[in-house]
Amino acid sequence: MSVEQDIANAIKRGIDNATSQGVAIAIKNMSGPYSQAMLTAMGHPYAVRHRGKVTGVALLPKIPVNVQTGKVRADWKTTPAEAQGDEIVGTLKNENPIIDYLQDGTNKMIPRPIREAIEEELQPQLEGFINRELSRIQGEL
Repeated sequence: MSVEQDIANAIKRGIDNATSQGVAIAIKNMSGPYSQAMLTAMGHPYAVRHRGKVTGVALLPKIPVNVQTGKVRADWKTTPAEAQGDEIVGTLKNENPIIDYLQDGTNKMIPRPIREAIEEELQPQLEGFINRELSRIQGEL
C-alpha cells in the first residue's frame, strides 16, 4: 500500500470516528426529559404563539429535543467515509421526515435547529479524530 493510501485510510477512519461521535451527540441532543403530557401541562412551550411574547410560560431551550417515542432519535445513521473527488466525506443523517419538522418548524412549532447543534458540538472535535488516526500510522511510514 502506498503512503498516500495509508494517509487516506487514516483520514477515513478519523472521519468515521467523528460521525460515530456525531450519532452520540445527536442522541444526547434528542434526549430531553419532558413527555408530551408534561409539555402540554406547561402550555406547549415550543409553540409559535410564544415567540417574542412575554407570557407566564417559560420557554424551554430549543435543544435538547424531548423524547416522545424515541423513533426519531433512533434513526440517526452514518455512512462510511469515502473519497469524493479530492475530498474524503462521511455523513451523519436522519431520514425520518419528522426531523425536518423539528429542524424547520411548522406554522405551530418553532424551529429546533438540531443539525446545527450537532455540527457546532462535533466540528471542533473533527480535527482531533483525524490527527489521532494520522498519528497511529506515523511510526509506520
